[in-house]
Amino acid sequence: MFAQFTAKFAPEVVDRWAAMIDAWETDHQKPNPYEDVGKGRLSLLVLIYLALILVLASTMAQVRLELAEEELDKAKRGSAPNHDILPNVFLQLGLELEEQQ
Repeated sequence: MFAQFTAKFAPEVVDRWAAMIDAWETDHQKPNPYEDVGKGRLSLLVLIYLALILVLASTMAQVRLELAEEELDKAKRGSAPNHDILPNVFLQLGLELEEQQ
């Protein structure tokens, strides 16, 4: 997951983030990359969080698409679903329930 997440960014951006974190972990007098830096700029943690949300959203969309394509494929072959709820819908409901907990 981390590799998939960091692959969305230019290597120099990932290296700069890692350097910021390493510098702060070595010397807490350095700017904390996890705090809001003010003046309308977002902290490193907020940027990472937002990017992670985008990665997860695109991953979920890809999973939904693949499941829908499988269901369509089965329907074209005349295979009826075994249950009242299709796998795609079941997965989405399960993820929504998990999120609510």
